[in-house]
Amino acid sequence: MSVKIALVKCLSDRAQKLSSTKESLRQEVKHLKEALKLNNHPDKLVRKYVKKCKNKINNDSSDSDDNNNYSNNNNDNNNNNSDNNNINDDTNNKESELSVVIPYKEGTSKTLRRILNKAGIKVADIQTNHKLN
Repeated sequence: MSVKIALVKCLSDRAQKLSSTKESLRQEVKHLKEALKLNNHPDKLVRKYVKKCKNKINNDSSDSDDNNNYSNNNNDNNNNNSDNNNINDDTNNKESELSVVIPYKEGTSKTLRRILNKAGIKVADIQTNHKLN
C-alpha cells in the first residue's frame, strides 16, 4: 500500500510542478485520477492525496496573493518586480532542463546524442534486450 501512496504523491507533485496554469493543472489532475482508477488504485486513496495536493496549491496561491497585497499596501514595487523575475527564472529553468531517453543502437545513438546536445537537450541511453533494426 505504501508504494501506491508514494506513486499518487509523486504524480500529484509532478503535475503541480509541470503545470504552468491552474487550468492545465486541473486537466492534469483529472487525467491522473482517471489513469490511477483504470490501474485499480483505491478511489479513497487517490482522492485523499490529490486533495492534499490541491490544498497545497490553493494555500500557495493565497500566500502569494497575501504577499502581493502586503507589498501593494506598503507601496513597495521592488518586491513585485523581484517576484516577477523569480517566476520568469522558474519558467526558463523548466525550458532549459529538457531531456530524452533513447534506446542504444551502435552508430545511430552517438549521432543523435550529438545533435540533441547541440540543441540543449540531455540524452540518456538505455540498453535493451531487443534487437533494434
